[in-house]
Amino acid sequence: MREIKARDIPGGFDIGLVVSRYNSDITELMLQQALTRLEQLECAEERVITVHVPGVTEIVAAAHEMIKHQKLDVIVAIGCVISGETPYSGNLCQDVMSGCRHLSVNYQLPIVVGGLLMVDNEKQAHERLDGKKGRRAAEAIDIAYEVVSVVKQLRGE
Repeated sequence: MREIKARDIPGGFDIGLVVSRYNSDITELMLQQALTRLEQLECAEERVITVHVPGVTEIVAAAHEMIKHQKLDVIVAIGCVISGETPYSGNLCQDVMSGCRHLSVNYQLPIVVGGLLMVDNEKQAHERLDGKKGRRAAEAIDIAYEVVSVVKQLRGE
């Protein structure tokens, strides 16, 4: 039996980060957490492209343009929807995840949506960043790293 697991990626990988500016006090912390984790993984700065968009709904369009015009191994979506402020938040996040999944399948490029937070209030968002209930942005980078490693192995790269 052959088993494929994540392993180091020789030469690193090319990653796109799409960051929503809505709830920027939270998403900027998430971006810094993601960049710190990429640095820890020794991903060179020149291999990271960060695009800022107004809100989470624009993440899909920006990811689509990145796929068409950049050479990337993975895209990570970073955003925060606080349901107390957005009555249709569940549909909003579901639409973004569905759009990212559609792009990922159609363009054969992993898109990690683990950097999308949907919370009831700002306190919950901070708990998902400060380690009390996870470090969501860093975890999203770890997911991206693992997915790229596995995909590269499956493709024989």
